[in-house]
Amino acid sequence: MPLKKRLELRLEEEDYERLKEIADKTKKPMSSIVREAVYDLYNKVSREEKLEAVRRIASLEIDLPPWEELKKEIEKMYED
Repeated sequence: MPLKKRLELRLEEEDYERLKEIADKTKKPMSSIVREAVYDLYNKVSREEKLEAVRRIASLEIDLPPWEELKKEIEKMYED
């Protein structure tokens, strides 16, 4: 996806040097590292959201066959 917005960012010297170290180590542009950090920070699913998802799944009333039967079906799917 083409990038459409531009941002000027001012950093403390030590933050800049740390970012430069990461860029050199990973062989990525500093701008990519900043974009990845922003993405990671704002697109993480919170612990609470994960727990709520587990609660909702656990509350579903689904008739399933016994575990041994399910296990056989799963194993069958992955046979060569």
